[in-house]
Amino acid sequence: MSNPAKPKHIKEAQGTLKPSREVENPVTFQALSVIPDIPDVIPDAGKEYFIYCCKALIEIGVLSAAIINKAVRAASWYADFVKASKAIDEHGYIQTTKSGYDAISPHLTMKERAEKYLTEFEREYGLTLASSQKLSMPTKKPDDELFD
Repeated sequence: MSNPAKPKHIKEAQGTLKPSREVENPVTFQALSVIPDIPDVIPDAGKEYFIYCCKALIEIGVLSAAIINKAVRAASWYADFVKASKAIDEHGYIQTTKSGYDAISPHLTMKERAEKYLTEFEREYGLTLASSQKLSMPTKKPDDELFD
């Protein structure tokens, strides 16, 4: 999976904007400054995660209408993660099948897959501590005049 394109204003702030690579008519989306209404398709367990993601993306300045769908999917995966975690806590990692064999709980696979997708989403937009460095601004360089 390739890295997502950074918005132009972030590249300008970082000093990495190259005029030769700019697109003549880029598709742009207005950055949102308020949390949108929570869609009905998000399960109850994922609504708080949706709000958390939107707040964090607003602080970074990258929340737009184009990203809302990804945040909705991430919130749904978070709800699946919570549901699978509860089922594992209740029934354990190993379940006995109807035929009498012990098998790994299918909830474990669901939990791992949800965690994978959540991690990918959070890394893509700098919501984890390590990936937030992708969107960090460069440190200010010292003035050369101080040593004249």
